[in-house]
Amino acid sequence: MTRPESFRQWVGLYGLYMRAFPKAERKPFSMIVKMWKQGKTDIWCVESGGVFLGLGITINGEDTILLDYFAMVEKYRGKGFGTVALKAIMARYEGKRFFLEIENPLEDHPERELRQRRKRFYLAAGLEEMGTFARLFGVEMELLGKGLSMGFDGYKAFYRDNYSQWAADHVTPSGLE
Repeated sequence: MTRPESFRQWVGLYGLYMRAFPKAERKPFSMIVKMWKQGKTDIWCVESGGVFLGLGITINGEDTILLDYFAMVEKYRGKGFGTVALKAIMARYEGKRFFLEIENPLEDHPERELRQRRKRFYLAAGLEEMGTFARLFGVEMELLGKGLSMGFDGYKAFYRDNYSQWAADHVTPSGLE
């Protein structure tokens, strides 16, 4: 896991970001890079032997880290690379509270099985259910974490304090808590 340095890495990051995440869940990539330059975000390249395998993007609070985006290149999924990468990212932030959002795996949705598989992946890697659900920009999310409990108010405050009031204004209750 390295920080991006080469043009090849940036191309890999951008391409995977655009393919792996639905448009409704993507921030403008320029915004992520701006936050990275401000030190509010870490951008990680997952590589092995110089081959780009995946990405991890965090939003960094003082003592809490949100894994905002995590994805592996399609042909490397299901081969153990994602588990190794996720554990490396979590180890990087050892001693801090760590969480992520997943699309609600209980919601009636055409990709429900994929969402459930993602949840099983994260739980197997050591994350835990937090019992917190919210809508983020209209998308129903469940929070999974390590080393913390966070209700809706804490989740909204994380966005306000570490991203922007505008983003926090787009964190709304889900009605599932």
